[in-house]
Amino acid sequence: MLNLKEPFAGLRILKLVSKQSLYREVYEAKTPGGTKVYLIVYDNHTSQMLMNKGVMKEFAMIRDLQNMAFPSPINSGSYKFDGRSLSFMTAKYFEGTTLRAMMGGKPLPEKVAVSIALQVMSAMKHLIGYTNGGGHYNLNPDTIIVSKVNDGGVAVHLGGLDHVSGPCSEQPPFITNDLNPCFCAPETFLGHFSAAADVYSMGMLLGYMLLGYYPFEINETLSEGQIRIITSFDADPKLGNMPLELKNIIARAISNNLKVRYTDLCSMFSELMNYGEDDEDDDLFDDLDDDLEDDKEEDDLDDIQQALDPKAPRLKITSSVKHGEGLKGVAGMVELKQTLSCDFVDVITHRKLAEKFNIRPNNILLFGPQGCGKTYISLRLAEECDMAVYTVNPSDLGSIYIHGTQGLIRELFQRAEEKAKQNKNGCLLLVDEIDAHLAKRDLQGRENQADEVAEWLVQLNDCVEKNVFVIGMTNRLDCLDKAAIRHGRFDKVFYVGLPDLGKLPHEKHIDYKGLAEMCEGFTAGDIAYVVKEASRLTFLACLNKRKNNLVIKEALLKEVIAATIPSVSNEELRVYERIWEDYSNKNVNRSRTIGFRA
Repeated sequence: MLNLKEPFAGLRILKLVSKQSLYREVYEAKTPGGTKVYLIVYDNHTSQMLMNKGVMKEFAMIRDLQNMAFPSPINSGSYKFDGRSLSFMTAKYFEGTTLRAMMGGKPLPEKVAVSIALQVMSAMKHLIGYTNGGGHYNLNPDTIIVSKVNDGGVAVHLGGLDHVSGPCSEQPPFITNDLNPCFCAPETFLGHFSAAADVYSMGMLLGYMLLGYYPFEINETLSEGQIRIITSFDADPKLGNMPLELKNIIARAISNNLKVRYTDLCSMFSELMNYGEDDEDDDLFDDLDDDLEDDKEEDDLDDIQQALDPKAPRLKITSSVKHGEGLKGVAGMVELKQTLSCDFVDVITHRKLAEKFNIRPNNILLFGPQGCGKTYISLRLAEECDMAVYTVNPSDLGSIYIHGTQGLIRELFQRAEEKAKQNKNGCLLLVDEIDAHLAKRDLQGRENQADEVAEWLVQLNDCVEKNVFVIGMTNRLDCLDKAAIRHGRFDKVFYVGLPDLGKLPHEKHIDYKGLAEMCEGFTAGDIAYVVKEASRLTFLACLNKRKNNLVIKEALLKEVIAATIPSVSNEELRVYERIWEDYSNKNVNRSRTIGFRA
């Protein structure tokens, strides 16, 4: 749109940086004072649908969010150039290259790929809130800019923000013909865009970074129709030899089944962050995150099943025995820890004494907002009991075969029973998003899951007698089938609210009360992000000042907290509390509220 030889709004244009559409371009430019800036330019005539009250939606969003991963605005306005009316914004310049150029057709090291993915998703949390459950909708290697930082790592910047929008169906309020179809969720080809669409794009991105090619047999030379067919019906992504846990995260993210896929990037972020933390061995502040050692045991039932029936669906998860601090590693939550210790840990530990009184452990259901630590608490409980553990996600039990999922559910409990025979303390099944397995059978669109729900109910009936225990986690208690929440299946139901602040390596005198007040509405994932960010900034300060004895300051924590938007709004929290209140009123004297106190 611009002539490199002519000035624009007082700026000297240096070069074109990005041109992914006919209506929007990004340039490098210089101010009259010689300062280099980025210049984002829109053609007003061809981008009317991207304006709100005469202002480009992208420009308004950048000004409102002020996030480090987004362009840092300097000024904006309108300008007549070569007979065209153009809108523009200048932003601070930074050195960087596109993710695609950085990769150069080769896969990235796992730590680098995971770091980039986490940074993108961290920034996306703000977009999800800003768009009321919408998203970026254009995440791909050409819209992610990567810069090197002093510690040898990378910093991520998000581009391609002209498609940011709330959830939409059939007629999205943006142009779609410039999207990269290799990263588009199958439903978006029909015009359906939601936070789950970005989950798919993120899964494809993570797979692309780790493999150097796409998880499905697609590429940019294929037509949109060809890509749509392949990604809509190919249920078996090719994920190479990457770790099983990472495979499961990606496979779930790029599932064409919306019931299996993460609902938004906040859920995916939590799982990937937990995976990334297990691999960190060079953090300056090691005591921020205790590495959990897993004694992994390979299951041989896969090979037996495959030999008996080569066409049968296979359960592709393995068990492990967790070692660590146990419930001591959970900050705060005194009442919850005491209850779990009395009702579960003590009974497991003193089994013979408990049997004299006909007492046995119960299956447990944890309910609360996403990101509040339900999975973390469950894993620490497994450590406390020294039990064999299977971590089960909805995608682990998905099958394209008729009644295939029922078979996988049976196999899961069979495996757990075999493990329980090998481990005197038993086997623990940690079932994330259990509402995906045990949804009300009368819900519209869930009728075809009735047989699967029935299979779960049958297995839950007598699993405790077989030394197999289930901890289910959900943020949709109101969607669970009533038959699941009864005595003998899930005897204990706990509400897990927003977390408190845990221990931090810090300067001696910190105002914990003040920090807690600032963190009102923060989830465990939000607080973990704050800790990580403060740790990263302190690490950079160590490098810059050439000191290795700096600690996290209260002022820095406050600064990071102030710049972080909570994942759970007050309105969302009230919804969860209303659901819990309704459930509690119907189940008086059965369940107790276990919250978190600052």
